[in-house]
Amino acid sequence: MRKFCTKCGRKLDKDEVCTCEKIKKENREIKTDINIIDKISEFLKTPCKTLKNLNFLDGNEYIILLLSSLSFGFFKYFIPFGRYFRSFVTVALLAFLFFIIFASILSIVKKDIEYKDAINIVSISSIILLCGNLIALLFSSLSIILALVIVLFSLLLFILYCYQGLINQNHSEYTAYELSLSLFTTITIMFLITIIL
Repeated sequence: MRKFCTKCGRKLDKDEVCTCEKIKKENREIKTDINIIDKISEFLKTPCKTLKNLNFLDGNEYIILLLSSLSFGFFKYFIPFGRYFRSFVTVALLAFLFFIIFASILSIVKKDIEYKDAINIVSISSIILLCGNLIALLFSSLSIILALVIVLFSLLLFILYCYQGLINQNHSEYTAYELSLSLFTTITIMFLITIIL
């Protein structure tokens, strides 16, 4: 008499053991072998396509945000930020807070997007900031103005990619308004935090 696998329903011989769980486990292991550098290069190849998949970073959202924040921190050594930003840690912490606050406010203002989805959109979009900051750091020895232009351009791309990510998740006509409101509120909060520091 034949028996069936309780997991996948495949017909099995009398003493046969189904391999469906083993195959699933191998697929998961292959999936986790993809590292962050591969994810960054995949994003740079097809940014709009990756923004459609909110699970693109597979739980590495905060690592990408941390790397982007640290890349801002390195500017302390190359570009004078003024009296509030003397410390590498201060700049990196403020950048990380910016990402977290922005995702939080985005999920509050845009009620149909949960915080997890908002942090995914922000973290995927921040890959362009990470790359832009690293390129700007390379060019900062040539010209500080060129480095600032690269950073500002990558910030603009970050905002545009956040906008694209919101459009991909919800085709609302108020997306630009909600993104602008979230960005303005986040910048206001960050300004107040820097005054307190």
